[in-house]
Amino acid sequence: MPIHSRLSRARKTELFVGASLSVVALLAANSALAEDGATSVVNPTITVDEIMVTAQKRAENVQDVPLAITAVRGESLAAMNITQPQQLSLIDPSVRFKQSLSSSASGLTIRGVGTSSFSAGIEQSISTVVDGVVLADPASLATLADVERVEILRGPQGMLFGKNASAGLVHFITNRPKLQ
Repeated sequence: MPIHSRLSRARKTELFVGASLSVVALLAANSALAEDGATSVVNPTITVDEIMVTAQKRAENVQDVPLAITAVRGESLAAMNITQPQQLSLIDPSVRFKQSLSSSASGLTIRGVGTSSFSAGIEQSISTVVDGVVLADPASLATLADVERVEILRGPQGMLFGKNASAGLVHFITNRPKLQ
């Protein structure tokens, strides 16, 4: 009985080695084919465009900002057909725009945190800023027309953007006018 088990172990080892060698041979053949195909293409270069944000009140690359931030260019918004603040959840799932019948009860929530009040005297905990100007009523922003980029900052931003940014900030930067 031990001889039979030794033969089966040896046979299993041979099968395993054979399968491994065939996989290696297939991978080598595929990489050789890929190299031949790559040399026929005229050396494509991939460039990544930098997105400059003003999340810390100065222009910086989005990768250098130590904040939880989502920044989207206006071209991307237009390509995804995002034209209203209610559609911001398409670019950042943590952002919701709650629409209400009264304008004072409408507002943004980030990560489920936001202000739900029917009083006009209560400020929103998610600040809505357009070109550095705080909007008292986020529902007054009807469309996202002529937007250069949108910056969504998650978490407390009160140090730089004031007391009404205690849960986050949505900053809309519009395109600069161009002289023709």
